[in-house]
Amino acid sequence: MIELKRFGIELSKKHLKQVTSYAINAGCEWILLTNGWEWKVYHVEFGQPPKVEILDRWNLMEDGIDELVRKFEIINYKSLKHDRLNKIWKRVKVLAPSSLLAAIVAEDTLKTITRNLRKNTGILVNSEEVYTGISKLLNEAAAIAMSNIKIPKPAERVKKPKIKEDKENQIEEESTS
Repeated sequence: MIELKRFGIELSKKHLKQVTSYAINAGCEWILLTNGWEWKVYHVEFGQPPKVEILDRWNLMEDGIDELVRKFEIINYKSLKHDRLNKIWKRVKVLAPSSLLAAIVAEDTLKTITRNLRKNTGILVNSEEVYTGISKLLNEAAAIAMSNIKIPKPAERVKKPKIKEDKENQIEEESTS
């Protein structure tokens, strides 16, 4: 869905809301909103309620030629034909703060960090302490997002009987019998 506004009009939330309404009604997941010098590409995620997130933006008056060429390439015919917007969108979602935070506080990542901390400092810390330390590195918004991610708990280990001891016990029992 493409919405062209008059040249010189500042793009606003009102304009985005208007074109989003059109896109949702038409079942279109991509929005291009422009006033001729400012260009914005949005993705519409259909759900209850629908979510609209920006994929990219550029400005003809402020951005360099190389950057503009690269940005316009994502909306050219060839890119659209090869579904490049969806490929870019998937990469953007993978690199979103929530995805990165989830990867950082994954159990195996926290184990690696604790192992590296012990190796480098000689001090043993647990995964929960590392999680708390990481949350202190973040700004308020990221810390809030991180609080929605469950702290991984190490899998409880089931102790297996020692086979060697059992065999020795059997040998001792057989010899005493």
